[in-house]
Amino acid sequence: MNIYLLKIPEQLTFSNIEPYLSFVSDARRETILRYVPEDARIRSLLAALLVRYGIRTDLHLQNADLTFDKNEYGKPFLYGHANYHFSLSHSGKYVAFASGDAPIGIDVERRKEGRDNIAGRFFTSSEAQYAADNGLAGFYEVWTKKEAYVKFLGTGFSTSISSFDVFTDLGVSLVAKQLDGYTLSICCKKALPDSLPIMEVNFTQLCRLFPLPVN
Repeated sequence: MNIYLLKIPEQLTFSNIEPYLSFVSDARRETILRYVPEDARIRSLLAALLVRYGIRTDLHLQNADLTFDKNEYGKPFLYGHANYHFSLSHSGKYVAFASGDAPIGIDVERRKEGRDNIAGRFFTSSEAQYAADNGLAGFYEVWTKKEAYVKFLGTGFSTSISSFDVFTDLGVSLVAKQLDGYTLSICCKKALPDSLPIMEVNFTQLCRLFPLPVN
């Protein structure tokens, strides 16, 4: 299992990275350009690049070798590599990518106040109590674990986030990590260490794998 975490540079603008659209698929390019807010465009493009960075690093492939498809629920997978699984998440200044030889799910969320109504609607009683006892960090631990579990299943919105309890035996490992103002959770079948082996990728490293033509 590999976990890659990219922190988006604060001063980055979309014009700085727009040339890297040439490294993603036409469909992904159209999705990115449909976003109106600049920060959403930046996150979406860097997320697409981090997926390719992670896969190319893991499998030693060229960018042109990567073809993606989706399952019946809309979860993407790498065509021609049935035993390779990955998951992607992004929020605020972070993009996270996880991969492995078995189903996996990852979620990262920026912690924000005012989420009590969500806990009341989507958390089980034990989850809601945990969030109440542990404040904002507790809320986001539950929330990101739920999101990571659904991504692990690969069933999208067909699985209600309120239909399970992350503190019961779901037959998976669920581990959360608190970042600076963010919470990241990962879900997989294999036992996970409490200290997640996260590989931090900086913007320069990411771009180095996608060299732009020299004019």
